[in-house]
Amino acid sequence: MEFRNQIKIDAPQEFVASYIRRSEYFDKWQDDFQSATLLSGEQDTVGAKTRLLYKFGKSDMELIETIRDNNLPHFFEALYEHKHMDNTMLSTFEDAGDNTTIYTTHVDYIELKGIMIKIMTKLFSSKFKKGPEKWMRQFKTLVESEYQKSIL
Repeated sequence: MEFRNQIKIDAPQEFVASYIRRSEYFDKWQDDFQSATLLSGEQDTVGAKTRLLYKFGKSDMELIETIRDNNLPHFFEALYEHKHMDNTMLSTFEDAGDNTTIYTTHVDYIELKGIMIKIMTKLFSSKFKKGPEKWMRQFKTLVESEYQKSIL
């Protein structure tokens, strides 16, 4: 299962891309974000592994992020491993002129672990797309707000 999302952000490409890796802002646009802990490698370099922790109600969700490619402000790609599924995500930032940026994500679920998650992805595939769409809208709001503050 794979899908793409795209959103236009009213801020310059370099400014937008600078926020995608700033963990101090993750809780402002990623619902239920708790922490990011570097496990190995050098922060934001290819091969670096980071433990991302989210809290959903009473349960924790842990993702292990492994950076596959980082050419910001143009693109960033990572593998996200979870006990039920693994996916890759490519985030691109395209200068659209007039201080606007087109932010695109391409998510590819490469491994579904277990029959229940396979059934859920078949029955509720649109829900898997809605989470990243919501986070992109929240990211847009954050970045545009921060950009407006920076030019005042």
